[in-house]
Amino acid sequence: MYRKLSQNGVSEDIACTLHNLAYNYGVMGQYSDAEEYYKQSLAMCRVFSQSGVSEDVAHVLNNLGINYTAMEQYSDAEDYYIQALAMYRELSLNGVSKGIALVLHSLAYNYKTMAQYSDAEIYYKQALAMYRDLSPDSHRQTIASILDTLGDISEAANRNRQARKYYKQALSLYGQAEPASPLSITAIKDKLESLKTRKTTRCAIL
Repeated sequence: MYRKLSQNGVSEDIACTLHNLAYNYGVMGQYSDAEEYYKQSLAMCRVFSQSGVSEDVAHVLNNLGINYTAMEQYSDAEDYYIQALAMYRELSLNGVSKGIALVLHSLAYNYKTMAQYSDAEIYYKQALAMYRDLSPDSHRQTIASILDTLGDISEAANRNRQARKYYKQALSLYGQAEPASPLSITAIKDKLESLKTRKTTRCAIL
């Protein structure tokens, strides 16, 4: 319909519909189809943006990265995330935006999935700081999730004191979040108990 109405087959409505199709295919796990429609949407968004730079272009770049992460094509994902991050930073007046935070979070998850934990930790910390700068109250669930993940990374590196600190912060935020996150709360309590048990066992051995 939109293509029939458009004189040259290019319009913002078509770009939006292509993006929605891509997202839908991604949700269904049909990542190759999602990739195709994201790329079509990206090309069209670039037509309507000034010098190929816009929030819409950055948004599609990030979603392409997410799609590639799901496809386990991590290098491709990294490339699109970096493009999206650079664009969001170019568009930001003060270097702080939800778009930047989202891409930092996506990059961190990509590195974590690749088992590049040092890189993942760096980007999780940057995303955490950004979400806190934006509005801690509006992003409690996300901040809690990042703290939880930082706890996991610290625990895996045998930095148990730091892990405990992250878990406790996450637990506090999950308790304040709406809607509540009972499964997350239970999981973090189990992690804290495991750290406590591990410490007690080590002391007993010594």
